[in-house]
Amino acid sequence: MASTSEILQPVTSSMFSRAGYDSDNWLLLLEFKSTGEIRAYKDVAPETADQALGSKSLGSWWNQNVRNVPAWEYEIIVPAEPERPKEHAPSVTASGAGFITVDDIQAVDATYGIHESAMGLEPTTWPTYGGIARGDFGVTEFDPATGHRPNSEVDDDGSVKMQILEADSGAGGIASIPQPTVMPAWTAPENAAEALDLLYERESEIDAIIAQAKQVGADALTVKVKDADGRVKASDLLNDLVDRKDKVVELLDPFRKTLHEAYKYAGERVAAAKDPLESAVKHIKAQCISWDNEQARLRAEEQRKAREAAEAEARRRQEEERQRITLQEVQDKLDAGETAAAQSLFENPVDVPLPYVQPQYVPSVAPVIDGQSVSQKWKVDETLIDTDEKRLESIMTLLRAVKEGKYDMRTAAVQLDWNLPSLNKLAAALKQSFFVPGLAAVPVSTMAVRRKK
Repeated sequence: MASTSEILQPVTSSMFSRAGYDSDNWLLLLEFKSTGEIRAYKDVAPETADQALGSKSLGSWWNQNVRNVPAWEYEIIVPAEPERPKEHAPSVTASGAGFITVDDIQAVDATYGIHESAMGLEPTTWPTYGGIARGDFGVTEFDPATGHRPNSEVDDDGSVKMQILEADSGAGGIASIPQPTVMPAWTAPENAAEALDLLYERESEIDAIIAQAKQVGADALTVKVKDADGRVKASDLLNDLVDRKDKVVELLDPFRKTLHEAYKYAGERVAAAKDPLESAVKHIKAQCISWDNEQARLRAEEQRKAREAAEAEARRRQEEERQRITLQEVQDKLDAGETAAAQSLFENPVDVPLPYVQPQYVPSVAPVIDGQSVSQKWKVDETLIDTDEKRLESIMTLLRAVKEGKYDMRTAAVQLDWNLPSLNKLAAALKQSFFVPGLAAVPVSTMAVRRKK
């Protein structure tokens, strides 16, 4: 096999600093940028290696095809040359994760840290974290006799009420416990792609941080101060918790900030492309709705005129029938010699019912467009209260209606502030029947457009 330095070549990637392929042994070599670890993936076909090394983003390819896939076996290669210095991004403050030990990480990822011993390297350690000896509070130990933590206050049903902080009979006090870890220095991400890559790469460490935070937080929630010494220990524990919280934020927040900046930038670009089209959509919708409403008004007007004409024709035929029947009966009375009855009938014509008036229908000229629909909802006409002067005039109209007995006083008292959401619900329910003195309800049309598939 050729030397590592001959195979590995620099690559443009936020996750990897160098990569290469050993065609003789079918090994794909990847050097992780943040840790300096070199992995040699076994039994990689040349076409697969070409696909990986020729991809636009080697980190994305690795995440999609290799990460968490057991079939990709690899071994750690010890580089022959000295480790090259990191090229980018300052390290996140080391104290940010000093409270996470290798045992914590291996609790969530049993394979973590194995490569250090395989390479014969000493674990990279973070500065020791000075804190409070948790054993002083009995937080991590259980009494085998009771099944509860020492110094626990237990209810009658056997459940633990709260952890009690009180003076220890032993040495007690605050202690500084060194907690070495194998976590290499984390680099602050320079861009969104690198932030995602590093989050994937550091998933085990982050899971350990979260798991420890949940455990420490759960333990702290059982604390109950019972005496002065417990009060002092509670203060020390409080300082420990605040320190841990600040370090977690210091460690992980750079990823959130970097991704949030990318999110904001993407949002700005989306808005820049969408807003002109959205304005155009609103304009065209308004034009369509305006024309549809005008056609609906003209159609209603035509139907009204047609109905009035039909009713006038029905009344004309009613009068003709009345005159015909009346004259016929008058003639019959005269022929029978009943002059007085004929005279009375002539003065009081026979009542004839109005003929049935057929409903008038005028077809709409508005076209029906597939995937587009217009709906109508009644709302309060806000132009009647859009200024202080108009609002006052509307309120005075309401009060006059109450004074004249046209409107209920209790209902008016509720509506004096013109609560538009409530009034709009009332308008939507009552439509044309909406009645609040000083206000009016109007129909508002909205248009929905379904994207064609």
